Amino acid sequence: MVVRANAVAISSQTQQVAGIVLGQAFPSFLAKCNFYTFYFFMGINILLGIMIYFFFPETKGVSLEHMDAIFGGVDHVRGGEEMGIGAYDKEKGVETADDEAFKGVEATHLQDRR
Repeated sequence: MVVRANAVAISSQTQQVAGIVLGQAFPSFLAKCNFYTFYFFMGINILLGIMIYFFFPETKGVSLEHMDAIFGGVDHVRGGEEMGIGAYDKEKGVETADDEAFKGVEATHLQDRR
C-alpha cells in the first residue's frame, strides 16, 4: 500500500506506451499477415489467460488491506490491530475488514482451482 500511487502511475504509463506501440505496428502487421494477425493476438490472450489461471492467487472477496499478505507482504489490518487501531475502530463503530473471510487464504488460494 506504500507504493500504490507510484504503481498506478507506472502501470498507466506502461499501458499508454503499449497502446501506442501496438497502434503503430498493427496496420503493417495486418497488411503482411492478413487475417492471421488476429490468430496471433488470440494466441497471446489464451496463453495469458492460462498463465493467470495457474500462477496468480484468487483475490475474490479479499479486501485491499489484506492483499499484501497474499502476495508475501505484511497484513496491515492485523498490524493495525496490534497497534491498537482495530480497538479504536470498534469503539467508534467503524467496520473493519472481516478476519474470518481472510483465514486460510494464503494456503488455499490455488487449491480451490484444482
